Parts: sequence; structure tokens; C-alpha cells
Amino acid sequence: MGGPEARRAAERFWGGAIDKDPTVIKDWDRHCLPHYNTRPQDPQVRARAIRREATAARFFKTDGERWRMDYRKDLATVRCPTLVLAGDRDPVTPLADSEEIVASLPKELVRYQVVHGAGHGVHRDRPAEAERILRAFILGKP
Repeated sequence: MGGPEARRAAERFWGGAIDKDPTVIKDWDRHCLPHYNTRPQDPQVRARAIRREATAARFFKTDGERWRMDYRKDLATVRCPTLVLAGDRDPVTPLADSEEIVASLPKELVRYQVVHGAGHGVHRDRPAEAERILRAFILGKP
């Protein structure tokens, strides 16, 4: 997805270059982020967000918090109905990851919905379908 430039940016971002060079995030944003979704996103959304490269770099660096975030065991303690909504074209949280989350939740409380043709953030790619699924879940309908 995204060709050689996206591959290079992803390899640098996930491969540790971010430890020494926080500007790796700019390459990631330019070459990889556009592929998170299947529909073009409003460019003003990013412009309105407050984001600090140094903070993101600390989070994603080799020994950063991102690598210590593993709540799978805690998911077994969930005691309320839970919806896991996934896009089948999500490059950063693929279906295998969503299925692992689902497997970690109490089976009687989880509803898993895959939206075809959607990337990361189903609501951005398929807003009407996402709203229909969310409304049905909230109302307790299948």
C-alpha cells in the first residue's frame, strides 16, 4: 500500500529511526497516513489537531509506551457489552489484531463487525454504515 516511498517511511517509523530522528513522523504522515482510509480525508482535520512530534516520537520510539501497551489480559474483565468495529482495509490495525481483541473479551458480551472497504476509523470511510451499526448496538438490536 502506498508504494516504495510509503514502505521506506514505514520501515523508518517502525524500525527505530524515530529514536534518533523525530522528523521521521513527517515522512510517515506524508507517505503512510493517507492510506489509513479508503476515502480522501478533509485536510483541515489534521490542521485543527494539536500534535507535537517530540511527544509522538517518545510514544513510538523503540522503548516507548506504544510497545508496552498490552491490555489483552485486562479485556477479560470487561463486564459490559462491547462493540469491536473494524475495517477490512485497515493497514495499521488489521483484522487479525481486531480478532485478537475480540478473542480477549468475554464472548457473551462482544459484538464484532467488519465493514468491507473501510480503513482505520470506519466512520470516516463508511459513515452511514458505521452509524447504522453503532445505533443498532446501542439499542441492543442484532
